[in-house]
Amino acid sequence: MHELTLVQSMITKISESAAIQGIQHISRINLVNGKFSGANTEALLLAFSLFKDIPLFKNAALEIEEPEIIAMCNSCHKEFIVEAYLFRCAYCSQNNVKIASGQELYINYYEGE
Repeated sequence: MHELTLVQSMITKISESAAIQGIQHISRINLVNGKFSGANTEALLLAFSLFKDIPLFKNAALEIEEPEIIAMCNSCHKEFIVEAYLFRCAYCSQNNVKIASGQELYINYYEGE
């Protein structure tokens, strides 16, 4: 489960940032996990629950946004949402496409005091 390593990294980054800003308690974390990022949202939530005993993260909520996979057709130059992992243009049916978004995985923001 590589999600545990991803969450450990997130905890470290937020802990470092919170220390610099003098934040003693994190109340909410917003994570963006694109549907084609390779990270499983449920596994991220489970991994995060293992860190809830750390005082900085006690009672913190992890919210995860899951942007759709958006592709750009190299033939007709239109963007479309990829459905069922079929990388074929929804407009011209060509499979000459490039992923425009949906692979992202990042901390969007966190809140605390």
